[in-house]
Amino acid sequence: MMLRALTWFSLIAITIGIQYECSPYPVTSMCIIEYMSYTPGDRITFPAGYQHYRIKPPRSFKKITSNVTTFDQDLYEAMHWPSSVEMTHTAMNKLILPPKLMLGNFAENRIATVNVSSGEDYQITYLDLKFNRLDNIDFVSDLVNLEMLHLEHNFLKNLPSSVFIRLTKLKYLYLTYTYLKAIPWDALPGNLIHFDCGYCNVESADFSNVHLQSLNYLNLQNNALTTINVTALLRAAPNLKEAYLDNTLMGKVRMENIMAELAANNISSVDFNRWWRMCDGENEYEDNFGNCVREQAQISIGQSVALTAMVIVIAVLFLYIIVIVFRHMNK
Repeated sequence: MMLRALTWFSLIAITIGIQYECSPYPVTSMCIIEYMSYTPGDRITFPAGYQHYRIKPPRSFKKITSNVTTFDQDLYEAMHWPSSVEMTHTAMNKLILPPKLMLGNFAENRIATVNVSSGEDYQITYLDLKFNRLDNIDFVSDLVNLEMLHLEHNFLKNLPSSVFIRLTKLKYLYLTYTYLKAIPWDALPGNLIHFDCGYCNVESADFSNVHLQSLNYLNLQNNALTTINVTALLRAAPNLKEAYLDNTLMGKVRMENIMAELAANNISSVDFNRWWRMCDGENEYEDNFGNCVREQAQISIGQSVALTAMVIVIAVLFLYIIVIVFRHMNK
């Protein structure tokens, strides 16, 4: 009986459609919805008059997490074509990018596919796809107005140079915690200001014939680099202000030389001399598989015997007190 009632309710919801309402928010152009469910074909409606939609997890456990399997053109039209959409933690696995969208935050989903249409004039300038399941980013080449792109924590192993040919406006690129082994350095956009590719598997950094005149931030720490030519780097990026280049495969001496060369050119970086001093075996830190960690306190044999004797004495005293109390109660 209950199953039949639920089935009828689902059929009615599909036929009539679901009307979503915005939570109270002081910014009149922003519509915040804590929970929604959508599968292509569902009939849903949203209030009009909002340029920004934010679908975010509820602050309490009153409702389950949103379930939006696909963001498609029908869903975008139901929202009345907003310029900005943020949909995180919605279990989304497919994104069909609308040409008119200018800001898209689809982080922390399950997106494995992003569809774009060849020949469309995509307006998007900011796209956040971190913490998804992407292993291919060929779609990015059509997003010619992109200025900021987040791809951290994806399954990327290859970064084709063809992706960047038309991305002349791209300024901020984030690729940390991916599986990239190579970067097409000579194909990176010349207007790039911020390039973050730490904690990957990058094996080489060849800055010859590279022109990154606007670059002021570079992060290549914790990759598989064995050397970096700082002179070539500074020639390729003359306006560099911050560089994080620590890679354990380089060794202490080479890293010290790199840090000294960066400091001589007024470029900020991590104080690796302090890191190496902490891990040189002369104090309480140790190098544990490339990580500098505090050593565990070691207890001598004498200390161990003394602690054991103390425990035994305390146990005997406790038993003696129990016996005294028991005899007193039986008098």
